[in-house]
Amino acid sequence: MIDKLKDMHLKQNKLQKVVRENHHKSWFYQQERFVGARLYDICSNLISEVSELQNETNWKYWKTPKEIDKAKVADEIADIDHFVTQLCLEMGIDADQRYKNYLAKNKINLKRQAEHY
Repeated sequence: MIDKLKDMHLKQNKLQKVVRENHHKSWFYQQERFVGARLYDICSNLISEVSELQNETNWKYWKTPKEIDKAKVADEIADIDHFVTQLCLEMGIDADQRYKNYLAKNKINLKRQAEHY
C-alpha cells in the first residue's frame, strides 16, 4: 500500500522542481531578501488560500446564505495542502517527522481537552 503522506511530499518536491525550472529568475528563487523570506512568502500564500477557503462559508452576515460548494472547499483544501507540504520541504520536515509532529500535538490537544483547556 502506498504511504499517501510520503507520496504527497514526493509529488510536491517534483512540482517544486518544475516550478523552479520554469520560474528560476523569479525573486522567490534568488537570494533571500532576509533570513526566513522564503518561509514568510510561503506562509503568505498559505494565508491567502485559507482566506479563499473561508470565503466559501457563509460568514458574511449581510449576504443571503448559499449552499456550501463542497467541490470548491475540497479544491481550496488541496491548495492549502500544497503550501503546508511546501513548508515542510523548505524546513526539511519529511513525511515521517510531519506525522510524528501531528501525533505529538494531537496528544497534547486531547490532554488539554481532558483538562478543560
